[in-house]
Amino acid sequence: NKMFRKSLILNNNLHFIPSVFVGEDLLFVLNYLSFAADAVFFKETLYNYTYIETSISHNVDDRKLTLLDAYSEAYTIFDDESYRDNILSLYMAHYLTFYELLYNKDKIQCKLQRFMNAYNISDQQIIKVLNKTDKMKYKVYRRNKPLFVALMKSFRLLKKLRFKIASTLLQKRQQEV
Repeated sequence: NKMFRKSLILNNNLHFIPSVFVGEDLLFVLNYLSFAADAVFFKETLYNYTYIETSISHNVDDRKLTLLDAYSEAYTIFDDESYRDNILSLYMAHYLTFYELLYNKDKIQCKLQRFMNAYNISDQQIIKVLNKTDKMKYKVYRRNKPLFVALMKSFRLLKKLRFKIASTLLQKRQQEV
């Protein structure tokens, strides 16, 4: 879904970071764009992505956590407040999901603390950039982490139940027709 000038890649020694397994393409593209004089974007949808809720790709492991490393690295590529706000928002949205799903909470908490310390990011900055839902999640997370995990697991179960009910109703309608 992307095309690059080979000369720009070679002249600027652009490469994928071997230690980043998820988000490596985002990081590469942002680095590439930081050197590109121009870019062309097409509005047409030329790429399809199939989301399967039960896919193994939705499990969280140490390799998935490298997405947070990619966002941390991406934070410095452009010196623009709006850009950094977007990266911070993405970082936190994924952080909150990973925190909920991971068994070892200490490891991911250390990543967040290092990120915040490295770029002098405050809770107020985080709250400012989050959408309404993530802002609420973050406030609960900061006040009571076990409650946050319990609420998120409850919401996830309710979502699965709602999906199952909707699927069952759809199947019944199709059988009636």
